[in-house]
Amino acid sequence: LKQELPLSGLSRHLQPRNLPDTVYDASGFVYQADENDDALPSAINSATIVTYVNIPTTICALSSKIGSTSYANAVAAVFHSAMSRVVVRENGVPCYHKIRKKLIKDYGEHEVIIEDVLRKWCPIYRLRYERIEELGARQAIEAERSVLATFSLFEQEWTNFSNFYNSYPTGILERKDLGMHSSLTNEYSHAVVLTKTNTTYLTFMNSWGMSFADNGFFKVRDQSVLNLSFYDVYWTLEDLKDSEIRGFQSMCTEVEREIT
Repeated sequence: LKQELPLSGLSRHLQPRNLPDTVYDASGFVYQADENDDALPSAINSATIVTYVNIPTTICALSSKIGSTSYANAVAAVFHSAMSRVVVRENGVPCYHKIRKKLIKDYGEHEVIIEDVLRKWCPIYRLRYERIEELGARQAIEAERSVLATFSLFEQEWTNFSNFYNSYPTGILERKDLGMHSSLTNEYSHAVVLTKTNTTYLTFMNSWGMSFADNGFFKVRDQSVLNLSFYDVYWTLEDLKDSEIRGFQSMCTEVEREIT
């Protein structure tokens, strides 16, 4: 069972609630959800989101934004989110910047095989990962976990991808919007974070700056549009130290005492 500590009731009061289902405000940046039935993970720190979205704002060329350190941006955000759900994590939760810096030092500023990164670094942070399909990704979001996502496009598709969101910042990308491509051109991979789902589309957090799409977030109809790969990053009770379990139990006792 993933993240076996309860995700409702008393424990929810002890976990970060930086992303409510309808609105969050982070450093002057306000994100308004479109539908009441949207699911949005609460564990992503709002300051981390603003940092993540704005990582490459000094980079202008589209080709420079694709791939490169996107893997480190996305993995660091999801790792930080997962560890933040341990309410009394021993030695604290490593900040987003430190995680990202370590990943880039290890793999450099170029495309990587994302599962190689997860296979090595999840155990270091006492985390686990599992490759999942869209249904599993939706269930993870409903359980308030953020989800790592990767996809690859050919050069012309990347141009069409960027042009679509320049023209329709809040639009929902369909497969037809990417157009035809030549297999003779280069294919580039990219990593993002799935943050929200509803019955009609998926919302992702990109790292191309606030000027991209809807304040750094973009919508896609479903998994098939970008042939997305999803990775659920989580922990179980077996991954927690005794002090963390005791700390959680102690905080629950304190909350119960305050309520009664």
